[in-house]
Amino acid sequence: MEELKGYQRRRLDLADVIRATLYIARVYGDGQREQEARQLLERLASGRFQLAVAGQFSRGKTTLLNALLGAAYLPMGALPMTSVVTTVRYGSRPRATVRRRGSPLPVDAPLTDVARFVAQASPSGPSCR
Repeated sequence: MEELKGYQRRRLDLADVIRATLYIARVYGDGQREQEARQLLERLASGRFQLAVAGQFSRGKTTLLNALLGAAYLPMGALPMTSVVTTVRYGSRPRATVRRRGSPLPVDAPLTDVARFVAQASPSGPSCR
């Protein structure tokens, strides 16, 4: 719990720095920097961050992500498994949404079917993004 409080303090400190930058940009009439500072404040307020995990085949990237998630949501195996970009987001309930190339509509899929869409050897995999 202490880590969470530290994270929240750092976010507030960072927001203070960005607001100071916004003020300076406004004083000097730098509209571009002012807009950038506003966008940074919006991103910070959203409470979201992006983490990219990249590396060689079969080096434990998916194992690490499943450990962080607290369950085996992503498929693991001895052979390279994940062949598409896979985005994980926090939600009120576990679910999988699949977006296929060429289709603007996402489709909900059972969590048990995630491997079918992201596995390198799966016929469904290459058509996903």
